[in-house]
Amino acid sequence: MNSSELVIAWYETRDPALFADTVSFSICESFPCAGVYQGPKDVYENFFAKLMPMFCEFRVERDLILEEKNKVVVIGRYMGRVKAENEEFAVPFTHVWTLDGGLVTSVKQHAETGLLDRAFAAA
Repeated sequence: MNSSELVIAWYETRDPALFADTVSFSICESFPCAGVYQGPKDVYENFFAKLMPMFCEFRVERDLILEEKNKVVVIGRYMGRVKAENEEFAVPFTHVWTLDGGLVTSVKQHAETGLLDRAFAAA
């Protein structure tokens, strides 16, 4: 499996086994649950476990995937509805993935969070 295929597999399964034990998962400052999470346990228990209950629907749409050596850049959109009032959102993002030895070692997220803020405010 090449680097792009591994990243696509993660989007489709969110399998923590695709992450290195030392993975660094960086969420931009203005996004909900922002911060840097270290290791798969931290990512899943302290980021995803807190983020996902905020939404009644949340999905990732990938528009473009670029691969260069051990880096994969994904440009896409978060789509869904915030939980409070089913307010829809479509938020552009860029994810920069670094891989080593067939595992993800780093993910850096950048997102247009103002659009998500509006959905939360409307809810």
